[in-house]
Amino acid sequence: MQITRVNSHIRLTETDGPLDEKQWFIDANAGELRIFGQNDAEDTFVDVLKVKRSGITVAWSKFPNGDFGLGMTPTVQLELSKDEGQKPSTNTWTITPSGRDFKQDIEDYTQGLATLMNIRPRQFKYKAIYDQEKTHDMVKTHVGIIAEEMELVLPSTIGAGKRNYNHRMVDTGKVDKETNEPILKEEFDTVDTYTYNSHNLTYVMVNAIKELSDKNDALEARLAKLEGVK
Repeated sequence: MQITRVNSHIRLTETDGPLDEKQWFIDANAGELRIFGQNDAEDTFVDVLKVKRSGITVAWSKFPNGDFGLGMTPTVQLELSKDEGQKPSTNTWTITPSGRDFKQDIEDYTQGLATLMNIRPRQFKYKAIYDQEKTHDMVKTHVGIIAEEMELVLPSTIGAGKRNYNHRMVDTGKVDKETNEPILKEEFDTVDTYTYNSHNLTYVMVNAIKELSDKNDALEARLAKLEGVK
């Protein structure tokens, strides 16, 4: 199929449901191939995917809620199915903004060595029941923490989240008018879970190192004094 005209597009519409929620458009504009969906009942639209020669851009979307997952059904704004994100030289995200002009209620963060000494590193394997999308290696032994244990030591690193599992395709009882095949929809169960963000732990370790340095300086001063007496 070839479409050649100004402002041409392909519209995909499901006629068995509300049109304001089930319309998708594909068009070519300014050297880009765009896929976009209807945003709300007021006939406004938002880009979901742009493909151009320089690469692929995934744009902000409210279709259905703005969450985006790579290889999985997302439960947060951005979720990856594998532990395979890569950068060329650094292993951290850039935080912006970070200047004093953007911050208030500035105080020293004091948690340090005492907190660090109570953290319990663990090794474990993930349960397969919650991993049908193969986001974790079931055979591999992982190293980390247990959220319930960490919450007692450094609660600022623990949050609440959700996990989708038990994915299945369910017959809707409707039939596609063109193919005469049953129309299926995806369903899954959702379980409440903990989340872990180790950001604050970095500064716990900074303070712990400073405390150990102070103790080392004190010991060196004491040793120098004792050697001076001799």
